[in-house]
Amino acid sequence: MTGLLAYSYGKATTRAEGLSFASLADRTHALDAAWMIPFGDVRLSGAFTLTSGAPYTRTSSGPVFEREAPNARRLPPYASLDLSIDYTRRIGNASVAGFAGMQNVLGRNNLTWYQFSGDCAGQSRSSRGTRCIGQDA
Repeated sequence: MTGLLAYSYGKATTRAEGLSFASLADRTHALDAAWMIPFGDVRLSGAFTLTSGAPYTRTSSGPVFEREAPNARRLPPYASLDLSIDYTRRIGNASVAGFAGMQNVLGRNNLTWYQFSGDCAGQSRSSRGTRCIGQDA
């Protein structure tokens, strides 16, 4: 069996126009795990990632445009579990291999960026000049 477990803590900041705030790329906490278990010619493996949610700035465009402090809010944590199985068998001087994998077994939406507030369901990303939340499906 082979495995890895890693945790990291980091802060990424942006400085602009006299302000200092969390960078769009800031993921304060990150936990990663990976493993592989062999069973003869078959190997089962998996990888898990859990990170802090991405920071974003809440805005509203009602009668008066309002914006909160830059990147003062955070999306929900990002979590993903990927699993795979592979088979390798030697036949003479050759090897026969097969592989199958499943990504995002947890089925999470994993929001990855955010630019404007509002519900974009049913809207194209370009409607009214705004963007919708991106997803890692």
